[in-house]
This record gives sequence, structure tokens and C-alpha cells, in this order.
Amino acid sequence: MASRPSPDVPSAESRVRVWPALAPTPGAAESLSMKPLQDLYPDDFSHCYGCGRLNADGLHVKSEWHDGEAVARFQPAPQHIALPGFVYGGLIASLIDCHAMATAAAASMEKAGATPGVDQTPRFVTASLQVDYLRPTPLGPELELRSRATEVGERKVLVEVVLRADNAECARGRVVAVRMPAGMAQPGKGTVSGLARGAQMALVLASLVIAHPAIAQQKTSAPPPPALSSAAREDIVAFAKVSIAVAQVRDSIQKQLAEPRNKTPQAQQQLREQLASGVQEVLHHAGMSEDEFRHKTYVVSTDSASRAVFDETVAKMTGAPLPGQLGTAPLAVPVPPGPVGVHIGHVMNGFTDTPKGLGLLPTAMEEARIAAVHAGLAARDLENLGAMKLHAGHVINAVDPTVVTAGPGLGYGVKRAALGIATHMDLAAKTPGAPEDMAMHANHVATSARNTVQRADAIVSLAKRIQAATAASDASTLVSQLVSLTNELMLGKDADADGKVTWKEGEGGLQQCDEHARLITGNR
Repeated sequence: MASRPSPDVPSAESRVRVWPALAPTPGAAESLSMKPLQDLYPDDFSHCYGCGRLNADGLHVKSEWHDGEAVARFQPAPQHIALPGFVYGGLIASLIDCHAMATAAAASMEKAGATPGVDQTPRFVTASLQVDYLRPTPLGPELELRSRATEVGERKVLVEVVLRADNAECARGRVVAVRMPAGMAQPGKGTVSGLARGAQMALVLASLVIAHPAIAQQKTSAPPPPALSSAAREDIVAFAKVSIAVAQVRDSIQKQLAEPRNKTPQAQQQLREQLASGVQEVLHHAGMSEDEFRHKTYVVSTDSASRAVFDETVAKMTGAPLPGQLGTAPLAVPVPPGPVGVHIGHVMNGFTDTPKGLGLLPTAMEEARIAAVHAGLAARDLENLGAMKLHAGHVINAVDPTVVTAGPGLGYGVKRAALGIATHMDLAAKTPGAPEDMAMHANHVATSARNTVQRADAIVSLAKRIQAATAASDASTLVSQLVSLTNELMLGKDADADGKVTWKEGEGGLQQCDEHARLITGNR
């Protein structure tokens, strides 16, 4: 369709008075310095034809945020023609739509205290789109879109957009944006959506062995992937072996980077050089260039058949479970009878509002594992500021998803689960008639859980500093600290330097929670 004035809308002059705030802001374009909002969408939701950075054939709308206003510029191509000399009206609607979703996200972030263009951008979807075509839009000049949110609610945001060409208003949009429903965040079987499905490939490659016996793995086998040629399968198997070797090199150096004795700039630089040379050596022996390695990583992340072969190979070689095999834990830990057992059961076996009904402790441990994995991924390329910021956001999502709502976590968070553990173990200890030794260990679990809550707050604060960093050198120092802190979620910390980690204040972590909970149940 050609862009044309709507027959039943007021004149352009009357509508100018409706949206006075959307006039160009002098100097605003020159001062835009933040990252485009769409570039900070989670990978799973970056495939939109209009604005998805991972859609090679898309429009790649880029919106930047400044002083409460979002600005985007787009150069129409010759194929975006309607009538000779004019832009196709459907393109204009698409630009307004995608730009408005980013505007809604930024306004919502700002209201919540986050920084648009720095923190991860939450995903909004369109509930209503109204476009008024004020005059035919010429094909040739760059198009400019400016927008503001006129109403920001908990779930819904109203956005008004103006599109100009050669400084003349050509179209306006009124858009109702809503937070993406939870159901849309669960890609169906066989879809390519969910690039790396919350970085599941990264979870495998990280080889972080933090196991919890109360997290049961489903025994059902995964659905068979689409058939691949034998040559393609062999290539993916070979790539998986290289990926594991690269991960081992990176993990080894990452652990050394996090050690206190290696905190000097000289030691950090030496270790980074060792990392680069180690990865190069692995790739050299495999006959693979860095560009080829990156390309194959992308293919495995986006193609479901290749991904299935890759995951199967890694699982066989490392013993790690296949991604997505985590299921609802059965009643694996017998608990004492009565009210005490009810509270301990909530911690160990199952709780009503956790993902898949898992216990609070298995939930906390799984979220902690995800946080540690993404801290490790952030440390794998300490010269890539964007990657460090991305994984810092993923860490926050696993630790406290009320701060960063989208990411690879379960949606519950270490902090919330740890608070629940402390609450129910306190209740168990205070239950009338509770045996003395049972009350003692319940207090030990609660203390370790509260230590975990404090670490969770420290991790969120540190990860936010990484997201706000403007130079890779600044972020890399913080990332090393983040690795140490996320590992402490599970392992605790030897605060008094006596050579052991106990349940005491400032020391115990989730591992100590698990040990003392099992002392209560007799299942150590």
C-alpha cells in the first residue's frame, strides 16, 4: 500500500498541537551515546524482522534513548517503493511499531531505576497500533522517528511516534505496548527461537561441575533431531570437541584471574596473554581459524539439528546432562513427620511457586549454577565490553530477576529462593516440640541462606557496575570479582582463613545449606 493521508483524521496542523513534546530536541541527536535499545534485547528475542539484530535479512531498526525520548533513523532502500518516488506504507507502520516497542521498554526501565542503552532491554509486544499517514513519504531521504511514552504502567505503556522525512512530518503512530506474556517466552519444540535458549550451549561448555543430588533428571529421551548428512554430523562432532578444549583453556585461566594473588595488572595481563595463546593453540591443532570457530558457534546456536548433535556430543564427552532435561524433582528426601517436616519439605523437595515445583534449595542451587556459568562466560573475553555487559545482565537475571527480567535464569532467582529457605528453616527451628539437634541444624541452614542473600545483593550491585562500564579494561577487573562472588553462592567463603568453610555468618553458602539440611533428614 502507498503511504497516504488517512481520510478521516484531523489535518496535520491540528495534530501538531496534540503532540507538542515530540518536536525535535535541539542537539539531542548529537549527544546520543548509549547503545541502541534493540541491541540489548536478550538473544532469544532478537530475531524480529523489524528490529532483531540476529535476523540477517531484517530491517535492523536501531532506537537510541536520550532525556525521555527515543530516536531512530532509517534509510529506505529502492525495494521499499509503493508508487514511484514514495515509500511503501507498510514499511512505515513496521518502523513505528518496532521503534515504539523499544520506547516502551526504555520508559519502563527508567521508571524502575534501570539505565536504557546500558542495562538489558526487556521485551514488549504490540497490543494496538494506529498509524496516521499525514502526507506521502518521499523515497530517498533518510527517515527519522522520534517518540515518547505518554503513560507508563506496570504492564502497559502508551507511546506516541512521529516519523519525518526532510524535516516534514509524514506519519504518526499511537501504540499500546505490553510486557511480553510469559507464554511467548517459551519457544515450542523444533523452533529456532531461543538462540542458545538462554545460552544453554554456554551452560554445557562452561563445564562448571556443581551438582545437587536432589535435582532429579528426567529419564525420558529427547525427541530425535532432524536428520543430518554424515559429513555434517562429523563436522559438528569435531567442532564440539574443539569447543570443549577451548572451554577448558578458558576456564583454567578464568579461575586463575579470580585468585587474589593474580590481581595485579601485570599478572592479569600475563594471564590474558596465556588465554589468547592457549585458545590459538587449540584452534591451530584443530586446523580452524577464529572466524571459522565463531561461525560454527553461531550455526550450532541457531540450527536445531546441528545443536542437537552438538549437545549429544558434549554430554557424552563431559557427562553433563542434555540441556532441557531438568524435571520436577520427586520426593527424593524423606522428611520428619509433622509441621517441622512440612517446612523442611518446602526447602528440599517441593514448593508451590517455584519453577516445576522444585524445592527452594534445588531452585537456588540451579539459579546459582546459571549465575556462575554466565560470570565465567563474561570472563572468557575480557576485551569484549559488550559480551561482559550481556553476561552481567544474565547473572543478575539468575540472581534477582526482579532487576533484569529477561535472561537464562529460571525466573525465580537465587535471592528469592534463599530468603524462602531462611524463612522456612527458621519456622522449622521454632516449631514447638522440634528436637534440639533438628532445631540446631535448621538454624545452621538459615544462617547459610542469609549469607547467600547478602552475596546475591553484592553480585547484583557488582554486575550493575559492569553494565555501566565504558571501557573493557574497567569492566574486566569487575568481572574477575564477579566470578569469585558467584562461585561463593554455592561454595561459601573461608572468611576467617581457618582452612574450611562452615555454616557460620559470612561463610556458609548453598552447599552448607544442603549439608545441614541432610543432617536433619538423615540423608547426608
